[in-house]
Amino acid sequence: MLKAVKEDPDYRDTSHYAMQLRPYIALFGRDRVKALTLERLGKEPEAVMRDIYGWLGVDAAFVPPNMDERANVTGEESTQVRGLGLLHRIRHSSAWGVASRFAPPQLRRFARGLAVKHVPRHEVPTEDVKAYLSPFQADETRALEELLGQSFADWQL
Repeated sequence: MLKAVKEDPDYRDTSHYAMQLRPYIALFGRDRVKALTLERLGKEPEAVMRDIYGWLGVDAAFVPPNMDERANVTGEESTQVRGLGLLHRIRHSSAWGVASRFAPPQLRRFARGLAVKHVPRHEVPTEDVKAYLSPFQADETRALEELLGQSFADWQL
């Protein structure tokens, strides 16, 4: 996993929030861009929603009836693409979309098993990746704090 993070800048670029927000702030102005963290939303959903509603100028007392529901929760297993990902790419191609209709279910399951592996999240070693990314993320967090004039204490390691 560390090799992938080191070699593919996309893994780090997705967390360059200051870089991603600068064009919006330049276009719309700082007062028209609202930033919040998933960590705070998870800890204080009602307070965060009141804050957002107030910022939008709508009824801040409104509490959605589904406030306790969670969508897109990460499961206990992760899907890992095997090998060079060739089978994974084939599996998601339009040609396979057509051909798979004629393939027996056993063959489709077998091909899926060759293309991806299901890995329990607790078995994935992440300590080395966290150690490698920590200095990058500290710099990115400082840049975001400077840009927005707010602290992101939940992100301090």
